[in-house]
Amino acid sequence: MTQVLFIGAVWPEPDSTAAGVRICQLVKGFIHEGYEVRFVSSAAKTPYSVSLEDWGIKTDFILLNDALFDNQLQEWLPDIVVFDRFMTEEQYGWRVNDQCPNAVKILDSIDLHFLRKGRERAYKSGVEYQLHQENDELCYREIASILRCDLTLVISYIEYELLTQNFPIPESILTYLPIHTEVISEETQNQLPGFQERNGFVTLGNWWHEPNRQSVLYLSRIWPQIKAALPEAELFVYGANLAENAQSLHQPKQGFHIMGRAQSVAEIYTRHRVLLAPLFFGAGIKGKILDGMQLGLPNVTTAIGAEGMQWNKTWNGLLANQDDFVEKAIQLYQDQDLWELSVHSGFDINNQLFADRTPERNFYHQMKNILAHVNDHRRQNFLGHMLQHHTLQSHRYMSKWIELKNKNQT
Repeated sequence: MTQVLFIGAVWPEPDSTAAGVRICQLVKGFIHEGYEVRFVSSAAKTPYSVSLEDWGIKTDFILLNDALFDNQLQEWLPDIVVFDRFMTEEQYGWRVNDQCPNAVKILDSIDLHFLRKGRERAYKSGVEYQLHQENDELCYREIASILRCDLTLVISYIEYELLTQNFPIPESILTYLPIHTEVISEETQNQLPGFQERNGFVTLGNWWHEPNRQSVLYLSRIWPQIKAALPEAELFVYGANLAENAQSLHQPKQGFHIMGRAQSVAEIYTRHRVLLAPLFFGAGIKGKILDGMQLGLPNVTTAIGAEGMQWNKTWNGLLANQDDFVEKAIQLYQDQDLWELSVHSGFDINNQLFADRTPERNFYHQMKNILAHVNDHRRQNFLGHMLQHHTLQSHRYMSKWIELKNKNQT
């Protein structure tokens, strides 16, 4: 049986982050295709880490910057190695090369980190983000990691276009694979609560994710304007890892509620009328918005919030910027016809863009072809071959230096 090794920076938490949902979908996909899967990480598990063992997956803890992992690789001898983000490939990719040179290396980009961080710097500096406007070390590192791998999974079609049009990355080492959902049937659509059955605004997001944190801070500033126009409305803020300073925003008398971790997104989303997602920087697919599309909850968000998620020029709500966000939030909350149109647009986007299994079939076909002809595949990727020879040497010797330092301190 073909062996697949997932190397995770963290143990997946599908109830906490969209990244956790994504990695669990990949793991289940490989199992469904008949592969034997092992998941390893150097991180500590949390009470919210999914029990992979219940799915029949072997799990192990590994050490960072330690030769013991070399011995583990020799024991496991995986045919495919999946890195859950580019930093994981930097840390362990050279060891995989040494011990399992024929293993197909797959990178799940999650989102483009350099794009998200570049937009964050621009937002906080009050300027418009421009690709290649500066020498960006994070960009260099991430692109190098993509080139070193045999195949990189790109979650957003916008990011796929960015990589192929702005960088010398051959399409043969990329594949578009979004988060996948189930088709929302007409029967299910009709069973969801309607406009009159819902009330209040909601927002959701892991507080440790900077785009989410900044969006909540922005909402706390504009909420008095929304509340003045809609005196009966309230806003409920849910998310994992809400820090102590988030609790200072809790103002129940003003209708601004900090609620903490969501126990059931479905229960929360089907209760409220409008999702507010003022994301002014970020990248990838926004899990909270995709969840809303499936549960009949339209949103007010930004162009970045909707990026990679629009189909046929429709949107599941209204797009806004900092100047008109308050106006759009009030409009969607009050206008029942607009609200119902937005809900149905969300169903269409979900069914056409995310419930389509074509990208998933393309991925497994592409991966199996690479697995069968790995040397031919690599010969066509000259830049990747060159980077394997040069750039990973720095990671190798840094890791070995840390390993020696750690031994000398014990």
